[in-house]
Amino acid sequence: KAARAAPRGRVIAVDASPRCLSQLRKKCDNIGLSNVETAVARLEHLPLESATFDAGLCRSALGYAGELDKAVAEMSRVLLHGGRFSVFEPLTGEMTWNAGEGENVIEFIEMDKVIRERRESSSIDRAKLRGAFERAGFGSCESLVVHFDLGLEGRDEEEIIREYLFDLPGRLSAVDVLENSELTDKDIMDKARVFACSASAGRIKGELPCMFIWGAK
Repeated sequence: KAARAAPRGRVIAVDASPRCLSQLRKKCDNIGLSNVETAVARLEHLPLESATFDAGLCRSALGYAGELDKAVAEMSRVLLHGGRFSVFEPLTGEMTWNAGEGENVIEFIEMDKVIRERRESSSIDRAKLRGAFERAGFGSCESLVVHFDLGLEGRDEEEIIREYLFDLPGRLSAVDVLENSELTDKDIMDKARVFACSASAGRIKGELPCMFIWGAK
């Protein structure tokens, strides 16, 4: 979208995954976008010159930064004075599941609570995100939290299980978070299967708060 919005501009896509960037490169070639470059790097160490970009876009990526303040400071560093930014981040630590009356998913809800509590230290929350932009010295910054409904009705149960247990990478995945807990692998899978059955039938739905932050340097 950025490349289409500024067809005469230069867009650099940064990701720590060479595979993701390779897929992006193929997609750009297929639709004829020639103004997109790619760079394999972490957000805390952008291989870009200071004060060279008019705008910065970040989507669902700051949650994976090992050092949030440093990642946001890097965004500030590469932006020109007056350069604009737009950030979108899911607040995974605030995600909740709501079951219909009579649903036998208490054990799943308890497991999910353990996951959220264990993710708390490594998950971004509203205060952390706002604070990082304030400390980075952005002169103009606004934010908005939007709650998205996560309806899984009609989805394949095995697909739901895979997404719930493995969708988030690294330390944030449910199976990694539950490592060294009292739950065995079988316990985790059994509870996830109960959840998937109810979710596929539309009897349990999730709510995920997400935060938009935008403004100018």
